[in-house]
Amino acid sequence: MEIFELFDNLEELIAGGGRIPLTGKVVVNEDELIEVVEQIRNSLPDELRQARWVLKERQRIIADAENEAREIVQQGKEYTAKLIDENEITRKAQQQAQEIIEKAQEEAREIRLGSHAYAERVLAKLEDLLNNLTESVQRGRAELKKDEERAQG
Repeated sequence: MEIFELFDNLEELIAGGGRIPLTGKVVVNEDELIEVVEQIRNSLPDELRQARWVLKERQRIIADAENEAREIVQQGKEYTAKLIDENEITRKAQQQAQEIIEKAQEEAREIRLGSHAYAERVLAKLEDLLNNLTESVQRGRAELKKDEERAQG
């Protein structure tokens, strides 16, 4: 079950609890409350594993893009060397080779920029998810603390 659904369940449990008149306190089923809190606790590691996976995936994408860029540049250099070695229209071969290298470098740059942009989007989504998760946990804890203070006081 997704962590946000569990927080929704927690809110529903609190909202559905019986209110004690004039005290602002709510009575909830202890077993149900403990069960929802356990489910939240058990769900947290999955969310954290997903966050680690996203970071590793970002690194893999960037590494793949850089490797591909190096291969493109190397292919361009090899093609350049081949054209020059053939001694046929040397100047034209050099010009074509330079264009190939520039194109390869531009493609490599675009690949790197694209992979960085993708990684940034993924990390921004992850950051939003973690911020929402943190806020939900804080709200839940604050509500539980209020209930505990009301029960004591």
